[in-house]
Amino acid sequence: MTSYGPQIEKLVRYITAAWCDRDLVFADKWNVSEFYPIMLMCDCLVRLLYHWDQGHLLHISEELITEKVPLVLWQALMQTLQRQNHNDLQSLCVGWAEGQKPQVYDGRQDQNNLRTGCFLGGLKRARTAMFDRKGMKKDNYLAFTPSAVCCANNLQRAFIKTDILHDFMVLIMRVYQWDEYMEHDVAKELVSNLSEVKEVIRGIFKPDGFKRNVKRAVAQAKGSVHTSEGHTNGHWKGNSAQPSNEDPHPQSNGHHNGAGNGHVNGAAEPILVHKTTFPAALSSLKDRLQSLMSSIVHHPRVLVATAYDKQQLHYELRECLLAHVTQIMDSRQATQPDQDRDWLPQTSYHTWLRTTGSSHRCALLSLAYLLCLMSREQKQALMPEETYVVQYICMHLGHKARLENDRASYARDKREGDLNSLDFPEFRHVSSEDDRKTHLAPIVDYERKCCVAGIETLRELQAEHKSPGCEEVLTMLEFYLFLTDIYNDVYVMRDISCSG
Repeated sequence: MTSYGPQIEKLVRYITAAWCDRDLVFADKWNVSEFYPIMLMCDCLVRLLYHWDQGHLLHISEELITEKVPLVLWQALMQTLQRQNHNDLQSLCVGWAEGQKPQVYDGRQDQNNLRTGCFLGGLKRARTAMFDRKGMKKDNYLAFTPSAVCCANNLQRAFIKTDILHDFMVLIMRVYQWDEYMEHDVAKELVSNLSEVKEVIRGIFKPDGFKRNVKRAVAQAKGSVHTSEGHTNGHWKGNSAQPSNEDPHPQSNGHHNGAGNGHVNGAAEPILVHKTTFPAALSSLKDRLQSLMSSIVHHPRVLVATAYDKQQLHYELRECLLAHVTQIMDSRQATQPDQDRDWLPQTSYHTWLRTTGSSHRCALLSLAYLLCLMSREQKQALMPEETYVVQYICMHLGHKARLENDRASYARDKREGDLNSLDFPEFRHVSSEDDRKTHLAPIVDYERKCCVAGIETLRELQAEHKSPGCEEVLTMLEFYLFLTDIYNDVYVMRDISCSG
């Protein structure tokens, strides 16, 4: 058997790929039941593990044996059990034939460890591919991410393909890393050049625009010139001059978003572009941005998504990146107010939440990315009303994610000088931190009700139009809503962010 190791490994990789890849149909030619090929696959993989354990197949890839095969076997077992009806005879046959003593141990901990371990290896390999860990804090989220995603996938019976789940987990990890990089690197090294950082971000989303913006910024840095602070962030100090609504870089699609358009910071202040540090910091930022953008928009599954889904992903990625810079600007103003007047935002809390606030938490970006991963060029387009309701649900999911995060992280945000929902004037007359959180809770409940109502409406539309594409999107949205609930429950008990 040892001499056939390469051929066996190739066959096993094809079998596991057929299970994990959404584009390969996992079905048998002659059998009507979908469970029959699953049974054959499990029998094959268990025999493989047995012979490997006996030392007959030692040269097969360790990653295949320790990660891929156990993951496929575990998912096959979970999905088979969850698809059973409550009156299936399988649940009675063993107990009916032979009496058994009940056991207190139910194996849930082993199940959690198994699913975490199978995905954790791939996440660890991608962990330092884009962001190194020098000077960074412990990433508590890394081990939790596979458990949360797999839990939502199974309990909601979404049965999203394994490869899509893995790519989605990598994005979640990237979101944490980007947030950490912006807070610990950009906020310190480029704090006086945040408007130039926004120019660089806008530039990479324009054809041939990135090099032009970088050259302009470097030219300014070499000359140590003074420039005006022309950035826009949606807020202004209470004692500053009357703000202008002019924006030299308006949105091309007409959307009004607080992440860098439509508002200014008040009176312009001269800023010295440092000759020595700025080019190096900008170069590092450029490399990070290019790597992050390429890993998202040039992902093989994204490239074959529909044109509409790709356009939405580009837009949400751009707004997310700009919102991170805006968050730094807003935090500096909110946490360093004038002594004679409190910090006053130019917009209402509601407006901030549905623009900068929700874009900064990356929920809208991850939703757009997940839709692209599940999309296909040849899929049937959604009806106009279905598309509208999907965007409505995504919007409120973004609100919900931001609100829940702010409620759980208020103490940390206050300690680190980061803008939080509870810092807005709407909550200022409530002095106690606990009371502020109490008043935030009904808003969270309202946003969740909006999500549930939108999903119910989308389900009615899907039943009317019988659209397969809408059914997939509906499953994904229910999965994501459940996932945000899991993260909320965890954040209430423990902060799993890098800074927590």
